[in-house]
Amino acid sequence: MTKPRIFIYGYHGWKNIGAEARLVSMIENIKARVPDAHITASTSHPKNLDYLTIADERAYVNPAFHKRRAAKLIADSDLMILAEGNMLTDEFSPLMVEIFTHAMEEAARQKVLAVGLALDSGTLAPQRHARVASALDGLDLLTVRIDGAAAALKQLGVTRPIEVTADCALSMSPPSPELCEAMAARFGFGSARVHAVAPVDFHMWPAKISLIGRREEYLRWPIKATWADGGREKTAQLLSDWARYIRHLLADRETVVPLVVMDPADRRIVEQLRSELAVPDRTPIVDGADLTPHQMSATMFWFDTVTTSRYHALVLPLAHSVPFIALGHDTRTRFIADQFGASDAFIRYDDPQRVEKMIAAHKTVLSDIEQRRTLISEGVRELRQADQRNYDLVAEMLS
Repeated sequence: MTKPRIFIYGYHGWKNIGAEARLVSMIENIKARVPDAHITASTSHPKNLDYLTIADERAYVNPAFHKRRAAKLIADSDLMILAEGNMLTDEFSPLMVEIFTHAMEEAARQKVLAVGLALDSGTLAPQRHARVASALDGLDLLTVRIDGAAAALKQLGVTRPIEVTADCALSMSPPSPELCEAMAARFGFGSARVHAVAPVDFHMWPAKISLIGRREEYLRWPIKATWADGGREKTAQLLSDWARYIRHLLADRETVVPLVVMDPADRRIVEQLRSELAVPDRTPIVDGADLTPHQMSATMFWFDTVTTSRYHALVLPLAHSVPFIALGHDTRTRFIADQFGASDAFIRYDDPQRVEKMIAAHKTVLSDIEQRRTLISEGVRELRQADQRNYDLVAEMLS
């Protein structure tokens, strides 16, 4: 195949730093194997991927009007890669499931090679099971990033072969020492102990498309939060619990607690927490909307621990052997905690004793932190090797 045309379709351009780290890694690793590949990356914002110069093109796809544009981009490609790891859940929004299911069906209709690369699983409404499973069975290649995801997809009804690899973000090229130093200076870490927190307001989901509404209800237009089933009261309790936990961390006067925004949807709870804590010099906001994936990785280099509800706020620091505590709301953080033998560091988000358990887990992590760092370092080496299989398989399809 001469100068193969690859379309990478995913949750890009929203300033979700995990999704964009996956994208950067995919392009780096595919280009290393297929140097003449012409790679087009989708973006849901016309300007937010301008930094991504390693992509040959950046194609704007408005999520509210995605079908015609996506169909054209698929038709113009030799291979479509579905890059959004968590595309198979409607916990956040049914729209994401619809967008990527349509893409799989469209690739099959147009007879364009289609790959689901290092995907995951999650809660999916029963009425969507059959259609999603059928679309996945129509792919030419399906890999998932963890064993539990493969088992969950088979239970969903997927019958095609599924290969277990690893999350693509783990193989993103490392930040330079100079960039790491620059980010430490930017956020004022100095010689402090750095115990980062990356919260998620679980209770604003699921989101929906709405063209009209109050500005403060939008995650980003036209995606609107719902706070269903008493969600606002639950959010208030979650905020209070996070504040209690962070005050425990800040009891050590040598500690700073960066509040990490991995997705713009997290900015609301981060800003509320910072206001509640009232110690801005010790709670800097690390906002992924202001950083590239490499800059975020360089910032995470300095973390001693991270406590997170965001999957990639757990995964990206693993490259720097950072131990974690996960306050998990879906299967992804639980699966990764189990994989690293750290099930004691996973707490369910709806556990009534979640604050006490998070504090206890953090104390346990600190008590054997060097052993955990060693286990993480060894585990990351294995996962990176597994991730390389993703790109080898893509290169084989294009040969």
